[in-house]
Amino acid sequence: MSVDHRKLSLREDWPAIPYATRILVGIAISAYDLKILQGLRIQLYPIIIGAALVIVGGSIRAISRMTLKKAGFGLVNSSRLRVIEKQEIVTDGIYGHIRHPLYLGEIIRNTGFALAAYSL
Repeated sequence: MSVDHRKLSLREDWPAIPYATRILVGIAISAYDLKILQGLRIQLYPIIIGAALVIVGGSIRAISRMTLKKAGFGLVNSSRLRVIEKQEIVTDGIYGHIRHPLYLGEIIRNTGFALAAYSL
């Protein structure tokens, strides 16, 4: 399997901009909700549970990225779909249990951010 060592560029990976913008807007809305709408009324349990979800989701994403790198996928951050010659489905590690661990980790992590800000 060949490894793609090209650097990311916004010209090729422009779909990452709306994705990153959506994430940042979601975090900003949660922060606004916590500060303005709730008046910084902090509750301990949602923060603890939210922080745990952020850690679990981030860990799932990190493990899945390491598994992909070990399988020979060097450019994991690209938003563009590429077919690599003789490419095989990764079934090792976390991919043996979950088909899309990057997505699952993202959902869990972002839910944790919102819960920690008590802003579901």
